[in-house]
Amino acid sequence: IQLSQTSGVIQVDGIINLKEWKAAQKIELMRAPNWKIEVLVTYDKENIYVAFSNLAYPEMAKLNAEVLIQTHANKNKWNDNTFWFHSSYGNCEAQGEYFNWEACSNDPSGWQANTFPFEKGNNNMEFRISFSKLQIVPDAGTKIRLAFKLADIKEEPTYWPSDASINKPATWGVAIF
Repeated sequence: IQLSQTSGVIQVDGIINLKEWKAAQKIELMRAPNWKIEVLVTYDKENIYVAFSNLAYPEMAKLNAEVLIQTHANKNKWNDNTFWFHSSYGNCEAQGEYFNWEACSNDPSGWQANTFPFEKGNNNMEFRISFSKLQIVPDAGTKIRLAFKLADIKEEPTYWPSDASINKPATWGVAIF
């Protein structure tokens, strides 16, 4: 996907303001026949932003969101350039590995995401991940690998790209700044 830079300020509050996200690349995921989730991706000088809309659906378990980033698009394995960010009732992260539930915090360093419970009728999650956290300074044309995982309490996942494997960054999409 080709990313576009936002000129606005994005508040990470779970409220997807179309004015804030107007420059974002849009990706649609189908969780169930009538359950469509939209993912928005954009960036500014200091951060990459990802928003997930519609993470709750009547009579279904709400979904937690994960963002997976490999900062060297030519690498095919998890290493120090691979990051995992998870948001549900807390924010968890890992560098070089995934599912590390030891590094969870409501105020993590270098990134932010709103958490459950959803408030004011919103069922969205927004992430702001600093480039300093990712240890990159993306110039025009810089490529990274990117994947998204949505899962319910039973860990039944939905991925973008649809054939992505969490343990194989080579299966993730490529995002170009």
